[in-house]
This record gives sequence, structure tokens and C-alpha cells, in this order.
Amino acid sequence: MNPAPVVEAFTALAPYYEETVDRELRLFWGVGYLEFVERLLSRLVIGEGERVLDIATGTGVVPAAILAQAPPLRIHPDHGPVLGLDITPAMLAAARRRLGLAEKVQLVCGSGMAMPLAGGTFDVAICCLGTHHMDVSALLAELSRVLRRGGRLLIADVCATAFWRSLPGRVMFALLLGFYSLWLRLPRRGNGLEAYGVSMDRERARAEIEAFRNYRTPEEWRELLRQYGFAIVEMSEIPALRRIYPGGVLIVGTLER
Repeated sequence: MNPAPVVEAFTALAPYYEETVDRELRLFWGVGYLEFVERLLSRLVIGEGERVLDIATGTGVVPAAILAQAPPLRIHPDHGPVLGLDITPAMLAAARRRLGLAEKVQLVCGSGMAMPLAGGTFDVAICCLGTHHMDVSALLAELSRVLRRGGRLLIADVCATAFWRSLPGRVMFALLLGFYSLWLRLPRRGNGLEAYGVSMDRERARAEIEAFRNYRTPEEWRELLRQYGFAIVEMSEIPALRRIYPGGVLIVGTLER
């Protein structure tokens, strides 16, 4: 999977990423970004001395929330107890501004599909709203490598719904992809979705077109997680406010092998 469109899109988006995500989550799921992160982390209890990996950490919202709610965390000799991984340097620069010089967080530039991290290093791995920009099989293979046995996995992201897998849904999204493919070739102008609160420049549109292929139903997630050695502790769907909007999925799993 070519990461260039994702890096290009999120380099442009970095200065207003949190505002954009907040607006889109309120539109699609009726919840603000910070509240969504709080709900996600409420599914997880981080113990003293545990090491946490946040994949697609973006502007550092998840690490900041972890530090705010976790017990005193032991400083690991090689890195802080929380490591944020992101493929886009501009997003990591924004995370550094948010987190300051906190010794409890280390930020690393790298792909979730090929992590520059040692195996069996982490007790907990989190990925919030990032899996649809990755090859999920490659991501899960890497997660099964970097987590210790018995380590916990927490994922929340967009998912395909029953409507998306239906004939009308497939037709609608084929038309949508065709529209964006055409729009990318036209002179720069609005994307036609501003009235719905969604603004998308060319770079992000290109990345989102790539991401459509990575949306999975909860059942498809369940099968993939099983293949890579994860037992599902909890899987719940996040309902969309409208039938044509993307739904969400929240997954808590444990690595069994």
C-alpha cells in the first residue's frame, strides 16, 4: 500500500486536524473528538509500569488523554511508557507542541504496517481512527509482533455497514468514487460537500479514495483478528446518524499467542 497520499494529505491537514475530525465525528456519529477519545479509553485500564503504543497518534490527543487519566507510569529506560507512532512528520510536530517535553511520551515517525520497534515490547496498543489508512492485515501482523503475549489491543474506526455491502450501497459508493476521481482532474474548486460540513482538499480526497478499500464490517474484523491471534473481549458498533453515513466499530482484544 502506497503511503504517499496519506502523508501528503495529513501534512496539509495537520494545522486543523482536530477541528476537522471533531466536525466530522459530530456529523456522522453525534460525538465530539475529545469525548470520543475519552469513551474509547474508558474501555481500558492501564496498570502501573505498563507500556502503551499509540498507532497513528496524529497530534497526540490519545497520549495526552492517557497521561491525564493513568496512574503514575514508570519511565522505561529506552522510551517513555507511552510511544506515539505516526507516518506524517507534520502531525508529529503538532503532537510535540501539544505534549511539550514530557518524558513520559516518545514520538516516532514510522508506519503501522512496518513498525521500527522491537518485538514483544508493549502491553497495550491503541489505534484511534487510523486503520482505514492502512493495510489491516499488515497492521495486525505487526501488532501481534510488538505486543507481548496477553497484551491488549484497542481499536476504534470507521467500518463498513450492512448498507455499504448491499447492492444500493455498492452502487452509491462506486458513483462516489467516480465523482472524486473526476473531481481530482478538474481545476481546483470546492468538493461539493461543504453544505454537509465536510471540506476536503485534493490531497485528502485522494487518501480517502484509497481508504475505501480498507473499510471492513465487524464480522470481517472478527475473522481477521482471529487469524492474527487476537481474542475479542468486546466488539461494539457505533451507529451512524444517517443510513448513508459510515458507521464505526470499537474493538477490545487480547493477544493469545
